[in-house]
Amino acid sequence: STQTISASDAGNYFVTVFAGGCISSDTININYKPNPIVNLGADTSLCIGSSILLNATYPNSTYLWNTSSTNSTITVSQTGNYSVVVSLNGCTATDAINVNFINPGLGILGGDTTTCIDYPVTLTLKSGTNPVWNNGSTANSITVLQSGDYWVSVNTNCGNFTDTIHVNVEACPCQLFVPNAFSPGGDSKNEIFKPLH
Repeated sequence: STQTISASDAGNYFVTVFAGGCISSDTININYKPNPIVNLGADTSLCIGSSILLNATYPNSTYLWNTSSTNSTITVSQTGNYSVVVSLNGCTATDAINVNFINPGLGILGGDTTTCIDYPVTLTLKSGTNPVWNNGSTANSITVLQSGDYWVSVNTNCGNFTDTIHVNVEACPCQLFVPNAFSPGGDSKNEIFKPLH
């Protein structure tokens, strides 16, 4: 009995109007087009060198990816954000996914380093398991005293990786500190006047 109604279901709707003894009727058919559905899945991380198939397939639809592809699926092997617009009869749906390709071989030992003669450097794994060093050690860390390249092979979730670090051992200038006072008070502190290095 109201002048307007809201229709949320498909079907035939008709109205009859009474005005001044006159009657008028009309009918309308409402057909709701189905919205396409797209689900690319959750964000994911994969091993470098692998690939993943992104599937946006929905029957009778068209596709536009942010890679400019118009296929229903794309295969990606590089880190990035991938999105797609799926269109069907004028209706659209969108989805996006972040894909990260990781290289566990990077940063196993950290960056190259320099030290002074007689000051050993301890090289310690930052990631990975079951290490095998170039000197045959299977410990998580080794101590070195000589310049050179040192490498270690480890197991990761992505397979076996090797990382190399360069250690530079150099003759550092000897720096002496000569105190300007001492306090021989029998308390074992500053008892002797001598240079320090």
